[in-house]
Amino acid sequence: MKKYYKELHELNNRIGKLQREGKIKALKKLRTKRRNLLLDLRRNVAKELGKVLKYTYVYIGYPKNIRENNYKGNGNRKQRKMINRLALRELGRMIISKVKENNGDGEWIGEGGQRTNALMWFKGSKNRK
Repeated sequence: MKKYYKELHELNNRIGKLQREGKIKALKKLRTKRRNLLLDLRRNVAKELGKVLKYTYVYIGYPKNIRENNYKGNGNRKQRKMINRLALRELGRMIISKVKENNGDGEWIGEGGQRTNALMWFKGSKNRK
């Protein structure tokens, strides 16, 4: 895991330097590299947790009130930025699939239908409940 964090730190430093210099073409190439590195990191975290959680039933979902407690203006800027960057749903689904491969079982508990109801006006639906 340390390898990923070190490589990610170096990549972020390179990206920051290129942003200050304004080199757009190089930034576009590095954007996909960072995305692939983070995806690989999430896969390896899921793989390690899948090995540990053999023969278990796992519930994974969003942490309760984690975004509400770190709203803009309460002074926890670093924590709020970290939370908003996490790919919780993707990581959770990867962990569940790895647990199922190791004779365990899991379930995603999360928002359910809240998101679709909240965005119903945006999709142009006339069927509002």
